[in-house]
Parts: sequence; C-alpha cells; structure tokens
Amino acid sequence: MTCELCGKPGDTKRALVEGVEMLLCSNCAGYGKAIKVPPAALMKVRKPVQRVEPELSVVSNYSVLIRQARESKGMTQKEFAQQMAEKESVIQHLENGKLEPPLKLARKLEQRLSISLIEEVKAGTVPEATKSEGFTFGDLIKVRKR
Repeated sequence: MTCELCGKPGDTKRALVEGVEMLLCSNCAGYGKAIKVPPAALMKVRKPVQRVEPELSVVSNYSVLIRQARESKGMTQKEFAQQMAEKESVIQHLENGKLEPPLKLARKLEQRLSISLIEEVKAGTVPEATKSEGFTFGDLIKVRKR
C-alpha cells in the first residue's frame, strides 16, 4: 500500500489525521493518532462491481412523435397538459421542438402516449446536434476571419 499523505509505497497503518482516517507510512504516522483495527475488520472487503449505465438521450424527432401521438388520442394541447400535470406552454414548446424533454419527462410522455422517446447512445457516437436559431458567437468569429 502507499501512504495517503506522502505517497511513499510500503507498509501503512491506519491513523486519524484532523478527523480523517488515512493510511500512513511510519514516517507520517506521527502526524495522526493511531487507530486500532479489530481483527474482524482486517478481513478483505469485496469491492462492489461497478456497472456501466448506458448513456441515454431523447430521439431527435421527439416533437413530431409527441404531436402525432397526442393527436391520435384526440386530445388538445390543453387537455394533454392537464393530464400530464404540466403547463400548456411546456407541451407547446415540446411539440414545436423548442424544448427537449429531460429524461424524467420523456419517460412520463412515453408512458402516457405509448411511444418511444429515449434511445441509448452508443459509445463513440455523438448525438445529432439541434439546429440553433439565430446568430451565435461562433458565427461572429467566422465573419471576422473573412
């Protein structure tokens, strides 16, 4: 093991340094108060397996899917907003593509409309960028270079 204070490899002992439990080498042990470890605690503790959660994103054509599903159920935006416990303006912005739903809202929409809005982002791929409206700072830089 390595000393958590100086980084020196070798034998370490548990010590309390300013309220923080650390593994210290014999040289650094004087900076803390030694902690006696009961024999049962000396057993190796199995580290939990880290699961890699897939990265999720909302599909690029979410606005069309939401509008079509709502209309097929014969609901107005106002009725649907009330059913979803959301503001009507949120539904309008979703259907116009001005607001990409957060994953929590996308899941709620999927359940209410029986559609699929969330997809897994594959490693090495970049989600499709949304087209920005108007003039951006990057556009300004390009103009000045010309």
